[in-house]
Amino acid sequence: MIKIAICDDEKIILECMYNKIKKVTHKLYEDIEIKKFINGNELLVEITNAEHFDMLFLDIDMPQINGFEIANLVRKYNKEIIIIFLTSMDELVYESFKYNPFRFLRKQKVDEELVEVLTSAINSIEKVKEKQNIFNIDFGKVKLYLNDILYIECINRKVYLKTFNIKYKLLNTQFNNLINELDDKNFILIHRTCMVNLKYVFSINKLDIILDNKEKLPISRYRVNDIKRAFTLYAE
Repeated sequence: MIKIAICDDEKIILECMYNKIKKVTHKLYEDIEIKKFINGNELLVEITNAEHFDMLFLDIDMPQINGFEIANLVRKYNKEIIIIFLTSMDELVYESFKYNPFRFLRKQKVDEELVEVLTSAINSIEKVKEKQNIFNIDFGKVKLYLNDILYIECINRKVYLKTFNIKYKLLNTQFNNLINELDDKNFILIHRTCMVNLKYVFSINKLDIILDNKEKLPISRYRVNDIKRAFTLYAE
């Protein structure tokens, strides 16, 4: 399933965009869910409650919190989500670049540009979804992007997986098997019972590393050089 959120404070435009996106995506992809939000705070509540969206259509000019502010908050913990800005002000296109948008969609050109935008976005999402893994957890199964995993650790022979919002306890999972499976996918073993996604490493110290969410994890002094080398290669 691909999940899309549309946020615009003008109800008429919101309904219009919803209908246009629904019509186009119906022809492009079978399993699509679209949600509408009349203001940015409602959208952020959904996201912080662990709702996962693959694509955001954000009106830039909104009261309370504008599209740029929403994008800035979302980008702090999700670098992969596709953000498409909606606006009637062409002069804002350059300012939008700092939030790494997928597209800048002009409201007056929606009918001309929407098909190309959605086709490209869905193709991009499908490529990312190929990197998903299914994990067994307490209440069934969960499908996660590898890019959403901060780290995986083993405590008292139990394996735990940490995302920005949730810490899962994995069932029927051997930590050593995950080490082998994720070794070439930007994960690095920081000590014998914890491996971290290099994407979210903020800094490396002598005794620990700090992640983008400010969480601090101890590292083995024997692995410090290997960790720094892997981080440098990833950053390059």
